[in-house]
Amino acid sequence: MNKRLRSILVTLCVGVLALVVFFVVQTVINNQTSSGEGKESNKQITKYEVGDVASVKVELANGEYYFVTEDAVASQGGSNVAYKVTFNGVYEGLEYNASLAKQVVAYASVLSASRDMGVQTQENWGVFGLENPASTVTILLTNGTSTKLYIGNSASGGLGYYCRVDGDDHVYVVLPIYGETLTKSANDMRLSLLTTENTVEAIESMEWEYKGGKFIRIYRDMEVSVFNPHVNFFIKEPWDMAFPVNGDTMQMFIENMAALEILGYVTPKIDGTEVKLSDYGLDDPWGYYKVVCVDGTVIEYSFGNDVSEDSDYECYVLDHNSNQIYIVNKTKAAYPGQHDHLELTSPYVVLANLNDIESVKAEYDGKTSIFMHKRQSEGLDEEGRIIYSHTYTLDGMTYDDMAMGLLYRNAIGMRIQNQYRSAEYEKTPMLTLTFTPFDTTEEARVISFYKINNDLCAVEINGVINVMASVTDVNDYIEAIQIVKDGGKPDYKL
Repeated sequence: MNKRLRSILVTLCVGVLALVVFFVVQTVINNQTSSGEGKESNKQITKYEVGDVASVKVELANGEYYFVTEDAVASQGGSNVAYKVTFNGVYEGLEYNASLAKQVVAYASVLSASRDMGVQTQENWGVFGLENPASTVTILLTNGTSTKLYIGNSASGGLGYYCRVDGDDHVYVVLPIYGETLTKSANDMRLSLLTTENTVEAIESMEWEYKGGKFIRIYRDMEVSVFNPHVNFFIKEPWDMAFPVNGDTMQMFIENMAALEILGYVTPKIDGTEVKLSDYGLDDPWGYYKVVCVDGTVIEYSFGNDVSEDSDYECYVLDHNSNQIYIVNKTKAAYPGQHDHLELTSPYVVLANLNDIESVKAEYDGKTSIFMHKRQSEGLDEEGRIIYSHTYTLDGMTYDDMAMGLLYRNAIGMRIQNQYRSAEYEKTPMLTLTFTPFDTTEEARVISFYKINNDLCAVEINGVINVMASVTDVNDYIEAIQIVKDGGKPDYKL
């Protein structure tokens, strides 16, 4: 190869390499521009005192808009200002996320840039999503002046959101939290949870009704009975007698219904058309939930149709307080229905602590056997509490304390098996137990067990039959009396 040809080839290679370097550098520059690399910046885009802001209006690309203004009633003056949201300029009464409303004003008032993309002409706005911005934020001050911010695309790499402000040719990148907050949709600004009081102490009564006549009604009784030493709530319906509610189950019930997450919004209809409850199955709901709080607050929900035929995960709910229709998780909404009356109440026919009961009289097969508990004050302990000595006898004879304790637990350990529903039963009881408290102001609890068949017996409590128990449990107690008398120990049922 001659020198002339080699020189030409070298020249061509250098030229190609230069072109490659040019395009690589240009690509890097373009990528930096489109990915938000820019220059680091600490420029303050807006800097207003919160008290100087009359309103912040957020207009979204889809035409929705909302105003955030001060809530004079809720504000406490100074810097502790509360805000309200007006949706599409009309729906001021809609419940909204108060903390988000406050953030919108705070972030719009003091907005700083984390990066500066430099001066950009209108031809370049499309690269940053600012030709048709995700939101236009208008800050109106109390002196009548206003400023507009334009929030564009999210910058790649999670750097934040592109932003432009009227009167400034630069495009900036603001932190993700600023961009996310100032592009919230109208529904995102609305209430996100349907909440109820989530403590037992705050609730006076609670109702849950199922389509088809199933219902649970729970009410508060402030007096703690000897026969209800653990809880202050009773279930009254559908039985005439009041049964104590299991405290742990009650708390779980309340906590599960305390915050229903709103998955979607039906009302109000922005086009102003009428909302018909029948369109959502709320004219004949499958569930109804009501809580009355100690302070008089009433919370009511009705649950309607599934949102789609393909899934039973979501359903419509009517909040009676706001008269708004939302979409919630049906599995959570239906939680109370997974517990029938017996599961909510105590599983035992009677609850009473041994130290509160003076005697238990058992009558069966023409016999009477009396379990007697005697207690005597021995003085006070260091904290001023009474110290008692205890003596237990069965038909006048003293037996092993452990055996007597187990015998007592057998007496209270008979489980409720089901609700009594007018079944025929024998007229002579298999067993009658009379629990007499030490407290003379408390009525004795008289329980008679009438055999229905070989499995179940009707249980009469102080003259009323509402539930059934197991024949086996009754026979076990009768046998346990004889086992103790023979020097043995009955099985521990609880």
